[in-house]
Amino acid sequence: FNVADAAISVVAPLTAAKTFSPATVVRNNVTRITVTFTRTLGASLFTGLAMTDPLPAGFVIAPTPTPATTCTSGTVTATPGATSFSLSGASLGTVIGSSASCTVSVNVQAASTTGTYTNTIPVGNVTANSVAGSVANTSAATRTINVVDGVSVNKTFSPTSLIPGGTSRITIFINNPS
Repeated sequence: FNVADAAISVVAPLTAAKTFSPATVVRNNVTRITVTFTRTLGASLFTGLAMTDPLPAGFVIAPTPTPATTCTSGTVTATPGATSFSLSGASLGTVIGSSASCTVSVNVQAASTTGTYTNTIPVGNVTANSVAGSVANTSAATRTINVVDGVSVNKTFSPTSLIPGGTSRITIFINNPS
């Protein structure tokens, strides 16, 4: 009678990750968010891939969202001014025995207040169907984005009141926090 030990590693069949481009944006300006979905090696093919991404407080879908996806048959919903966007009806993977990934991208308008913001797709917000049943992301997909002030220009006159033909000095201040 022989005994053997083995270590096994269990991986999630469906994962999500995200990026912002640019990762630092001037307040009220537009950045592009991309979410990447990955079907891990050995997982069944996915149909009905769906996701909702709630944006950080103060962020909204840009006036020109330009939604795009590389996910087969997927529909991206991104309504200007909304506080989330979604993917529905997508398929992921065409070859069993290999991993696969696809993306969804949307333009979002940054908050009007400077600071560091965190965008999270919660556990369970990415779902799909497979021959093994329903699957969902078991880890949150999180990314931070920095919102900064843009270039500002101010000017002062000294003195501020003049008599005709008088002289005043103008000082121009240019501030670029980047």
